[in-house]
Amino acid sequence: MAGIDALLLLVLIPAGAATTAWIVLWRSAEATRRGFPTSGFSSSRGPIATVGAVATVPTVLGMTLWWIVAPIADTFNGPARYAPSEALLLYAAMVAYGSAAVSSALSAVLIFRARMRSILGTDFGRVLPIAAIPFTGVVFALVLNFLLVGILSAELHGSAFVDITRIPSATTAFEAFALAVVAFPVAAWVSNHVDDLSGRGFARALIAMEAGELPVLLGLVQGFLAISALRMP
Repeated sequence: MAGIDALLLLVLIPAGAATTAWIVLWRSAEATRRGFPTSGFSSSRGPIATVGAVATVPTVLGMTLWWIVAPIADTFNGPARYAPSEALLLYAAMVAYGSAAVSSALSAVLIFRARMRSILGTDFGRVLPIAAIPFTGVVFALVLNFLLVGILSAELHGSAFVDITRIPSATTAFEAFALAVVAFPVAAWVSNHVDDLSGRGFARALIAMEAGELPVLLGLVQGFLAISALRMP
């Protein structure tokens, strides 16, 4: 493993997903304005700019994480300080973050694109909270990565020791988390079937998205317990 792997998984992949989401949604907004010229859409670019900013957040957070992880990732190529299984564990953690970033961007595209008329109209304030839910997966992955990096960094400096026998279960926990974030695009697809966001419709659409968060929340708990078990007493 090298710092280039960290750069790819934590920055470049999230940035690519965010850029793709921005382009798709910008074109969708322009097509919607042309297709419904009499709908009274606001001429403001604010909603679309906000959408783009939301999609960019995982990249910004990923850059912060990369700045912290890269030195540790480079250490794996130097003198033997870590077990090979620890390199695999860190790689799985970074994959979990990259997966969460892609999942959040895909979910945003599905939700914003399906509800573009609402975004350009008067319901942007209702659509945004629904689309923001998948980004909790990014936050969860960020927290788990920070916890893992804290332990690995402490081990490097001799202030903590990792129980090697616990590493496989922690690696599995990160792999499970990376799979769990797939629930967000599925939940977005279900949520989009609620056409009317007024009244109870908004609650139903929101609940559908929250249901997609449950597997990711379980993944967070599993990851937290697995990471906590790594530190030897």
